[in-house]
Amino acid sequence: MAEDLARACEDRGGSDLSTADRSRSDRWASPSRQHRADFKRVAQWIGMPERFVAQVSGHSTRVGAAQDLAELDIDLAAITQAGGWKSARMPLQYAEKINAARSGMARVAEKAGRDSIGE
Repeated sequence: MAEDLARACEDRGGSDLSTADRSRSDRWASPSRQHRADFKRVAQWIGMPERFVAQVSGHSTRVGAAQDLAELDIDLAAITQAGGWKSARMPLQYAEKINAARSGMARVAEKAGRDSIGE
């Protein structure tokens, strides 16, 4: 989602949201109020359902980046450092569903032909 928002904004001649407001080159800074409003406008512009637009925040890109890194199997220490978190608690929370899908029990269920609970 973060990439879609940034790409759509750039396509409309907006700022490069992927690098906006970085306080340090190795951290994602919290976006300004203007960027939060921009994210919501872009989400509406690309046709995101209103119930999801309401959930978009300036923090969405930080969460999305942590999830993207987890999906790419980047180790937790690297994600924690890149995001500037003091502990791994938040990146672990953001990647919870990704990690659950990769758990030992998920792999056993897949091998047994069960893709999800309730089958």
